[in-house]
Amino acid sequence: MPPRPEDASAPSAEEIEADFLDRVRKAHDNGWAMDDQLIEPGLIAVTLPVRDPAGAVVCAVSVVSHTSGHSARSLAEQALAPLHRALAAMEAALASPTSTAPAEKAGAADPCGAPSQTEMSGSTLPEAELATRLTRAATEALTPAR
Repeated sequence: MPPRPEDASAPSAEEIEADFLDRVRKAHDNGWAMDDQLIEPGLIAVTLPVRDPAGAVVCAVSVVSHTSGHSARSLAEQALAPLHRALAAMEAALASPTSTAPAEKAGAADPCGAPSQTEMSGSTLPEAELATRLTRAATEALTPAR
């Protein structure tokens, strides 16, 4: 493949890093992050970290839209309240007592013996049960009462 000509308008590595660090600071300060067409033109997203009882981020809850339906600002305005409800329910599910099922054996999920994410986070729930619990909590928090 022939070399590509340098694009004079392309940002420098220092500018890219500074922009990234600025977005990280904003996400930290806000408690949530926004993707305004950074990953894919036309797609926007709002994301919140889900933390275990020790405060470690174990996953994220997010909503994605197309720019034909929302601006980044309108998506945040509409989605943050429901996402916070889902976040609270998911974190409550993580904090609830673990199941009576036996804890996942070390290395059982990985033939090389690497610990699973649940083992690293200290959870005794098998990963599938943990995922089910988190999904159920988020779904219940976001489903309108009848």
